[in-house]
Amino acid sequence: MASSSSKVKTKNSLDQLEIKLQSDVDWLTTALAPKLKASSAKKAPYSFVNGSLNALGSKLTMQEAESLQKLVKDMVAKRKKLEQEAEKKRLEEEEKKKKEELPQNEVSDADF
Repeated sequence: MASSSSKVKTKNSLDQLEIKLQSDVDWLTTALAPKLKASSAKKAPYSFVNGSLNALGSKLTMQEAESLQKLVKDMVAKRKKLEQEAEKKRLEEEEKKKKEELPQNEVSDADF
């Protein structure tokens, strides 16, 4: 049991967070990314990025917005390539299984 003289103090660590240097931004990114990946919340990474862009979109310069657009375009292209490679591999595996399941109809000289 807690004694009547003990106090509970609630802290919001984001209130104390100061982002003055690029290294602060890098630290924040490396701290949040694993948390978002491991989150059980539905679409947590997407929601975080979407919310961040909506809140900060007007603060981005045109050059920064174009750079972000290029980054997303490259990410989508890589994702599509990985999915195509996985689909190709899956189809090759299915084709291999079909060939193994077919009976071998080889004719030898002894059959004549």
